[in-house]
Amino acid sequence: MRLTIIAAALLLGPRATASAASPYEWSATKRVIEEELVVMDPTVAGKSKWLLGASLEGWHISQKVDTVDQQDNPLSSGRTSGNLSGGGIVIGYSNLTFQYAHRKGRVTGTTTQSLTNRPFETRDVGVQTEDEATLRYLFRLDNHFNPYLIAGYNRISFAESADITTPNRFYTGGTTHDATVMIHSSALIGIGLVFAVNRHFGVRGDGRVLISSFRYWDSTLGAAGGNGTGHGVGSAVTATAYVNLIQGFNLQVGGKFQGLPGPSGPTRVRWGSFATLGYSFKF
Repeated sequence: MRLTIIAAALLLGPRATASAASPYEWSATKRVIEEELVVMDPTVAGKSKWLLGASLEGWHISQKVDTVDQQDNPLSSGRTSGNLSGGGIVIGYSNLTFQYAHRKGRVTGTTTQSLTNRPFETRDVGVQTEDEATLRYLFRLDNHFNPYLIAGYNRISFAESADITTPNRFYTGGTTHDATVMIHSSALIGIGLVFAVNRHFGVRGDGRVLISSFRYWDSTLGAAGGNGTGHGVGSAVTATAYVNLIQGFNLQVGGKFQGLPGPSGPTRVRWGSFATLGYSFKF
């Protein structure tokens, strides 16, 4: 009888010990996995660790430009769209992330001009170039939801030409062609959130205030009112979803809205959708 009890104790003892340890081991494993979730974002470095990354970008943008005079009478209403391509880099250390992106592309569209009592339409072709640099600070508060502050600089150059398509209509000077250049330079500041769903997928987004200044040149109007400078306050909203692929490669898709002040009227409104293919190295 005594031998039977001893044998049973020897058999059951290790199982009982393993069973008692299992909840702790499971909890520890779960905790490690959850704590690593936020660093699964391709733009987030580990605590006291570095991140280096690069990406290729493709954008499709749509733009609306409605201008008014000082009495809020409509002057013009235009719509353009096109594709931009470019790339970016990301450098991170612990909670800080620096990002720079450059993109450029061609846009086309039409504008209805109401400068006189004889409205006319134009066919618009342009090249847009955008550069943006941002610095982000991440607050690691939760396994899934982590807010951040972002600040930086955005510059967009619009080089556009317009040709009148309405018969018997002309710009000042009798020409049917006009060329303009507008450059927006904006300091930006905003707040956002990183939401890590799991180790492979997550989303992030932010809202930004743009403190903008702009310069513009008009080849037709020239010094008679076609050149000038100005400033104002704009806004931007971005949203991005990321998917981690293999060995540091990632795919990101999202959208961006921008409202920019203009010389006659409140804003130049831009919508953009994008996709990027990138690589992140963390060490």
